[in-house]
Amino acid sequence: MQLHKRFTQEQVKAILNGYQQGNLTVQESLDLLEVKSTTFFTLVRQYRKNPETFSIEYKRLSPRKISSQTEKMIQQALYDDRQLVENPKIPVRELPSYWIRQEIPIFPMAIFQDSH
Repeated sequence: MQLHKRFTQEQVKAILNGYQQGNLTVQESLDLLEVKSTTFFTLVRQYRKNPETFSIEYKRLSPRKISSQTEKMIQQALYDDRQLVENPKIPVRELPSYWIRQEIPIFPMAIFQDSH
């Protein structure tokens, strides 16, 4: 939707109000807002519930932070990688790729979905 990046709240309210009062057609409103009809009618429904508190502000549904456990695992993996790279006994250009793949752990995707 990303209306909050393209329009001010007052602009969206003015278009919805114009539609509600019959001054704008559905197509004119869709063209002005640059949204599809499903999104438009969702906005109309929200606006009709309470025009004063209607908001187009984006509300994130999931947290942006990773869990502390996941962060520690990533830090440990980076530290391990650094130790491999900085080890003078093992020049990086001589490490076979299969050995590198065995040494670097693959984290399950569930780890990145944890919220803490």
